[in-house]
Amino acid sequence: MNYTEFLCNIKQSVTEHFDSSFNVSIRTIEKNNGKCLDGLIICNPDYNISPTIYLNPYYHRYLDGVSLDDIFEDIITTYNEYMPSDNFDINAITDFATCKNSIAFKLINYKKNEDMLSHIPHFKYLDFAIIFQILLDKNSYGNASITIHEQLLNKWRLSIDDLLNVALINTPLLLPHQLLNLNDLIPSDIFPCTFADELVDMYVLTNTNKINGASVILYDGLLNQISKKLHSDLVLLPSSIHEFIILPHNNNMSFNAMTEMVNSVNETSVSDEEILSDHVYFYDSKSKRLIIPD
Repeated sequence: MNYTEFLCNIKQSVTEHFDSSFNVSIRTIEKNNGKCLDGLIICNPDYNISPTIYLNPYYHRYLDGVSLDDIFEDIITTYNEYMPSDNFDINAITDFATCKNSIAFKLINYKKNEDMLSHIPHFKYLDFAIIFQILLDKNSYGNASITIHEQLLNKWRLSIDDLLNVALINTPLLLPHQLLNLNDLIPSDIFPCTFADELVDMYVLTNTNKINGASVILYDGLLNQISKKLHSDLVLLPSSIHEFIILPHNNNMSFNAMTEMVNSVNETSVSDEEILSDHVYFYDSKSKRLIIPD
């Protein structure tokens, strides 16, 4: 069974499972870095919101030998776990006064998202794009967020500078940064003592949610604060959109070698959707600037 046939089969099975008042559809949804996923949407007529269940991973499971019946049961179980229990308050999006304190920024790759950025308010920073989102109530929607598009910004009658000023205040409050020593994250019995000693000077920089945590490098004065703590200029390795690896700089470091390492990790260990950059970054404590070294 090819992928198109798989989608049709799943849609038909799910449609037959619910009564005729439910609307079942499959939509292609644009994600980060140009990644497009097929989302199954089951609309209950009693509610104005529904979860999206991405089917691409299920097809891989089918190719690995999982039966269609088991996949169908898993999809229904997932829907039952996340199905709405109340209507979504549309004012949480459309009314700026209501959602103002929930607006935050996040960092993505600029070049990999040029198509999406054509209709999303953003700022270019180094080889990144700063975009904006509304963080939804954690109790109701987990870590869900809604990306702010130009139509919404126009409805609010705000400029992109206004949006940035709001997000610069909110984001550190909503998503405080975390600086974690790698030695504290990795059990000591995994690596030889000699290697564990080297981890002492390696840190993970993220936020308390550990989602889109790479954005914390934009927090006012944060890199300068870390630089002072470590008594050094900083080297930043983009691990993913969720975090950076921070190292104190020393003159023996090879930026070329570290760039090759970042590229290798991106190719082998990071999903396409979560890649942030293929570059290494240098924070100069004197000029207080973050740059891409030559």
